[in-house]
Amino acid sequence: MEFKIDIPDKKIEQEIKANWDRVAKPLDGLGEFEGLLARIGAILGSPEIDVAKKAVIVMCADNGVVAEGISQSGQEITAKEIPRSVKWRKQLAQRFFQWISV
Repeated sequence: MEFKIDIPDKKIEQEIKANWDRVAKPLDGLGEFEGLLARIGAILGSPEIDVAKKAVIVMCADNGVVAEGISQSGQEITAKEIPRSVKWRKQLAQRFFQWISV
């Protein structure tokens, strides 16, 4: 599976914000929710936002904390925990979401 990440469309983001500003409510009255929806629309490339398709992306790393002496356990623990962690997250995702990639 291949993913392509495009730059969010600022014009669409502004269009969605303008639509929210025309709704009978105080400007930015829904707080961060308005900006979040505008950002989602910009990422999707459309002012018509559809979030029906959901996904869970599981990523694991020790981020160098072992090498820096910050972690109390070694990388072998991270390596053992990943399959167990992915298994229950995959089960959760399959139950509540339509698609999962691990």
